[in-house]
Amino acid sequence: MIHDRVLSEAAGNPLALMELPLTAGRPEPAGSGVLPLTQRLERAFAARVADLPAETRLLLLVAAHSDDERLSDIVDAASVMAGTTLGLELLEPAAEAAIVDLDLNRVHFRHPLIRSAVCQSASLLQRRRVHEALAQVLRAEPDRRVWHRAALISGTYEEIANELEEAARRARRRGALAVAVTALQRAAELSPPGPRAERLLAAAELAFELGQRDLVLPLLREVEQLDPGPLQRARATWIGELARTRPLGDETRAATLIAAAEQAGQAGDRDLQLDIAWLVASRAWLVDPAATARRLLVEAADRLGDPASADVRILAIQAYADPFGKAPAILGRLREAAADVHRRDTDAARFLGPAAVAVGAFDLATALLAEAVEGLRTQGRLGHLPRMLTLQGRMAAQVADWGVAIPAAEEARRLATELREPHWVAAADAVDSVIAGIRGDQDAAERAAARAERLAVPAGSNMTLAFAQFGRIFAALGAGRHRCLRGRPAPLRSGQPGSSSGRRLLAHRRSGRGRATYRPGRRSARTRETGGGRIGRHPGHLHRRGSPARAGGARPRPRGGCGPFRRGPQRRPHWLAAAAWPAAAGLRPVAAPPAPDRRLQGPAARRPRHL
Repeated sequence: MIHDRVLSEAAGNPLALMELPLTAGRPEPAGSGVLPLTQRLERAFAARVADLPAETRLLLLVAAHSDDERLSDIVDAASVMAGTTLGLELLEPAAEAAIVDLDLNRVHFRHPLIRSAVCQSASLLQRRRVHEALAQVLRAEPDRRVWHRAALISGTYEEIANELEEAARRARRRGALAVAVTALQRAAELSPPGPRAERLLAAAELAFELGQRDLVLPLLREVEQLDPGPLQRARATWIGELARTRPLGDETRAATLIAAAEQAGQAGDRDLQLDIAWLVASRAWLVDPAATARRLLVEAADRLGDPASADVRILAIQAYADPFGKAPAILGRLREAAADVHRRDTDAARFLGPAAVAVGAFDLATALLAEAVEGLRTQGRLGHLPRMLTLQGRMAAQVADWGVAIPAAEEARRLATELREPHWVAAADAVDSVIAGIRGDQDAAERAAARAERLAVPAGSNMTLAFAQFGRIFAALGAGRHRCLRGRPAPLRSGQPGSSSGRRLLAHRRSGRGRATYRPGRRSARTRETGGGRIGRHPGHLHRRGSPARAGGARPRPRGGCGPFRRGPQRRPHWLAAAAWPAAAGLRPVAAPPAPDRRLQGPAARRPRHL
């Protein structure tokens, strides 16, 4: 960040490129908004101004401190300082000396360091008088006026702090989050301890959304030194967890966060309660916690309200806490909410998109995630963007939309690397592995899966670890290497952390829309009719308990099938559509296809032995 600013301020000047790094780490001159200069730089650039008339130098001093290049404001403020009306013609000597570019409406310094030199060469009293004069002429523009009122003052000024807080709210509404963070920080500096903590927390939250994690933790440390109250501590905990993507942990940590959420709700802060509950639910999705912690989360989600609630955060929490138990209600509410996606509500899409992923509504998730990504990108809210991009890449890979999946994974990796978020780098690598596996590039799928594993294991992200296996699985299936898959998805086996994450992903893969089409040991309608058979671990291995084939030790053979796995003439159109899909999606064959099923080609075809 400092590197970019040095390059911007130097504007190609060789002397500045050598000198500015020496002072880049120093505090900026109060109220100037410019980098401090070395004495050598100040002499080099200020010397060009020293020979100009006094009135011209005064106009340049006001122009250097103004946040806008509007000529009328600069001339009016300089006239207030001089006690007499000044004319535009007084700036012509500066234009002739190539110090500024001048037109009827604006004045612009030709080099940023000339502006810096003019600011730094003025005394503290001169700078304060300039800000007072600018504040006087900007009464009709409160957002600009308050910055000049707040410049060069110290101590407690609650009136000015309130104005800065209002300016931050307006800046946030128009998407200027960086301005809002700076305004809240300055408001906190002018506040007494109680309001100071609230304003620092608001600045930390916006800093996270901007992706400025290096700023979040120092702000939270300042809050800790102010002896915050219970609600402020809970909010600081939530922001700190946002800034550090990590697993939910054991039951104790989950219970502590859930208790903090409910205490916030009892204290009247419903927004904070839902924000903390969503944090717990989303982290539980990354690494499935212990059964007791999962039960605590489900019970807490039930206490928040019904999925049909108007607040979409409750819907998202319910979807992540219990995706199978409440799938029908969640899907119905999702379809209603998705109809309003045209309203450009980025925050609603940011919750609805992941909820649709959780319950397997991939058709809804695609549109909702696209809306969320576009809105976050437009608003510059980089903190949330890596997660949304990886989810978007996953959904696009599901439908072989490479034009979305590949750029989403690349952008997620680049942004997560910049923000130092290894979890989302691993998630982007997992998406790459799936893309390569579906497209038949076995080497690329293996490399991407290995990269994802190297990052996901230390980060504790078992959901990402589970998803990375599908790239290898798809590549092996495409190459016809079915036998090697028997031991492949080791990270998904029960008994290891995150095995539930693997089961959720497998359920999504086996179903057309993501909901589980079978469960081990669950009785089907057909088996109830035929005497107590149960569905086996593979949907095609349907057999009756105690059948001769099983008792004799032979491999059980399919008996008819049920649901989407049933065979017969009524299933022929679906099999034909499935067979035609790869060509329609632009996929190339990567191995010799298996022998055809005679039902697809007529009675003359010979039935393969494996069927």
